[in-house]
Amino acid sequence: MSSIVSITPADSLLECEVGAVSGAAFRVRNISGKPLKVGAQVIADPGQRSWIAIDGQAERRLPANGEATFEVLASVPTGASPGRYRFGLLVFDSVEPGEQFDESPQVELAVVARKVAPPPPPPQESIPRRRSWRITGALFAAAIPIAGIAFSAVGLMLGLGFDMEAFYTILLFSVVNAPLVGAATRFARPWWLVGVSAFALPLLWFLAWLFLEGFDVSFWLTMLFLVSILIAYVYLWRRFAPSRHA
Repeated sequence: MSSIVSITPADSLLECEVGAVSGAAFRVRNISGKPLKVGAQVIADPGQRSWIAIDGQAERRLPANGEATFEVLASVPTGASPGRYRFGLLVFDSVEPGEQFDESPQVELAVVARKVAPPPPPPQESIPRRRSWRITGALFAAAIPIAGIAFSAVGLMLGLGFDMEAFYTILLFSVVNAPLVGAATRFARPWWLVGVSAFALPLLWFLAWLFLEGFDVSFWLTMLFLVSILIAYVYLWRRFAPSRHA
């Protein structure tokens, strides 16, 4: 039996991942010296016949010395085992398929496991800046006399006079209470506990002063002062304080 066609695979090795599709091209040339109507089918082991097939028309008309390209697709299923398989292309005369046919050289199909992309790295937690308890205490000690001067200026503008005793009391608050505020910032976890510990001594001193001096305008100024400082301190603590402190 003489050959009717020459079959040349474009590649001798085809690589495909599990669950993917790869294609192999076969160039078929009519060498019979006459026009032919040929058909083609894949030659493969029984386990691979279901997922290796011709893409497009399996029958072609070839003029004398004419050529055609057959594309074979390997659709590797997800359950396929990685390994090496072989397949080829059988081309036959449609008029005499059992008598006139040719086979191509075998193409090796290398099935490899699917490459799984590594998971993205977990988001890095931002590490809050740690604030020294000494800085907190110093800022608190500086803020109270500044606020005391401001409220004393308000008292002067309202014609209430400058209560030196009240100002000295406020100044004493800042000096004595600064270490307490720093310690609270260092060790206290709940924000409200920091606020309570920061203003425990000033509140006790204010109540003692109220008991000794009586109820007057200075009461309202001092109360307004304590409440405003408390609100500001609690806000700043919740806004800027880290979960752990230096």
